[in-house]
Amino acid sequence: MDRLEHALSIARRHNKMVALLFLDLDNFKQINDALGHFAGDELLVNVARRLQKVIRKSDTVARLGGDEFAILLEDIGQKAFARNVALKILKELQSPLEIGSQQYHISGSIGISIAPYDDNQPEDLLRDADSAMYEAKRCGKNNYHFFSSELLQRVSRQLDLEHRLRDAALKKEFLFHYQPIVDAGTGQLIAVEALMRWQPENGPLIYPDEFMETMKSQNLDLSRKVTEHLFAQVDDLQEHVLNEYGIRLRVSINMAPSALRDPSRHSGVITTLRRLKYPSPITLEITEDTLLEDLATARALFSELRQLGIPLVLDDFGTGQSSLNHLRSYPFDSIKIDREFVRDISSDEDDAILVKAITQLAHSFGMKVVAEGVETEAQRRYLINIGCDYLQGYIISKPLPTDALLNFLGATEMSLPEKSSASRKS
Repeated sequence: MDRLEHALSIARRHNKMVALLFLDLDNFKQINDALGHFAGDELLVNVARRLQKVIRKSDTVARLGGDEFAILLEDIGQKAFARNVALKILKELQSPLEIGSQQYHISGSIGISIAPYDDNQPEDLLRDADSAMYEAKRCGKNNYHFFSSELLQRVSRQLDLEHRLRDAALKKEFLFHYQPIVDAGTGQLIAVEALMRWQPENGPLIYPDEFMETMKSQNLDLSRKVTEHLFAQVDDLQEHVLNEYGIRLRVSINMAPSALRDPSRHSGVITTLRRLKYPSPITLEITEDTLLEDLATARALFSELRQLGIPLVLDDFGTGQSSLNHLRSYPFDSIKIDREFVRDISSDEDDAILVKAITQLAHSFGMKVVAEGVETEAQRRYLINIGCDYLQGYIISKPLPTDALLNFLGATEMSLPEKSSASRKS
């Protein structure tokens, strides 16, 4: 920081530029955890030597902590010089690193800030380069990104959104809307999918596409208390439906990715389900991409869920790295065909063939098939003709708040699943 302050002072006096590069090694923690801290330290020393090879003697390389490095480039005439240094660093890191007798590959993400264009104070310049580095990571890692005022505004909005999301969790502002799922052949209501919404106090309803990515990228997955609050809403819905119609309505809920990634959260999911008055009508949906993140951890959780009698749905089938082994090895009761494939089945022969093949494949494994995003009569007819079991989409109903869903059930009472005396409240 002392050198940075001195370089900025000289640059102001001589009308020159200073560039600060903030380097963070990609996936260093995985190597450190796998090989141990001694090997991790050796790797950092190796990286430091490579950084010294690509800079001038008048420049400075500093390790700020962990796997973060700062590179100070003094007395530069144009921004292109900083870009060229960043490219040299990324190229230098591409060569395998030798630790003991093994070779390992590593990459880095670099953020670049320039004085006097971005900021003139050392702390601010470092903050700007740090922000630009995170943008480089967001864009795929192993690259560089210059700081800009637009980036600062986006980072500021992101931080504000994170704060509001945490506050929303404390205030229990998340709720469910429910989208009906019907039998393709009879139109009989089979289940509803619970879709999360955010209702800020004195504000408009906010949909997941405006906040879900932030929750995932910043590890702001729902806390156990929020999960319990949402599941309690399902319990309340069941109470209303049971009292009014004498049935238990199956509710399909999307499982948060953190529940699969973090074994410590498994007990929270299981405990929450066991505390419900009506756990048996709940189905859990797991996306294919989430499943791929940790197959072993997923298998352990699935085993416990099966013991509770909780059916499982493989969601968004076909959008991830589809594998027949997933259908064979995991106890899915049904799969859900993503709306991306359903959208064009009446106009695109390839999509039509694909949806038909997925349906036949699922049936061969004894699984039911749900098609989501059904919006037109042509789509509905095709899905019925190929034997798709269940339909979900705007042609049936948009997602409904609890009160509107109860009204929907009243209007379609004759299409509800057959009432059984065992399900009626005495």
